[in-house]
Amino acid sequence: MIGNLIFLGVIVFGVVGLVAIFGKPGSAAKRRFSDGYFYFMAFVTLMVLYLALADLARLILEKWWLGGISPNTSTYVYSGYVPSRSLVNTQEQWLRGLSLRVSAILVSLPIWFFHLHKAIAKSKEEIDESGKRAYSFAFVLVMGLSSIGMLIGAMYLGVNAMLGITLSLGEKQALAYLLPYSIGALTLWWVHWKMWHETRQPYQR
Repeated sequence: MIGNLIFLGVIVFGVVGLVAIFGKPGSAAKRRFSDGYFYFMAFVTLMVLYLALADLARLILEKWWLGGISPNTSTYVYSGYVPSRSLVNTQEQWLRGLSLRVSAILVSLPIWFFHLHKAIAKSKEEIDESGKRAYSFAFVLVMGLSSIGMLIGAMYLGVNAMLGITLSLGEKQALAYLLPYSIGALTLWWVHWKMWHETRQPYQR
């Protein structure tokens, strides 16, 4: 589900960005294309950063609630890596998963910061408002849609726990997933909604 929403966000960003770039020919279009690159890279790397941070929190919650043993061992498998059959130490599995998420954070964080800084570290007159609008709107759409279902699921399991209903192993794992992902999605939605609202103000006057 999240993968499909990310793909949707990339499409929305691309469509809005291309319309903005080719809406004005000449040097303005070239400048917008350059700024569009920075916003696009900022979008992609922030999505990677969000997923890595949320999944890192999920691993920590699973360690706390389930002792670090996930019912789904394929959780720790990523594209291009097939764990050895001899790897039976669940603690080592958990550490491998932790290492992968931390590595993704360490790589994506500076790349996101660099590209976003290059896009917005300009005077107010030089900032590409169209690129900024496409960047923020893509996050508003993707995070808004994804947070609805995840928040409902997290709220359902949380209310069950408060009512004294014993959560099964699978439900605890689901809650460990839903809590960090939904909180992260809601945070990104709020931050980028404010950014998007600021870019729309000139059109509302």
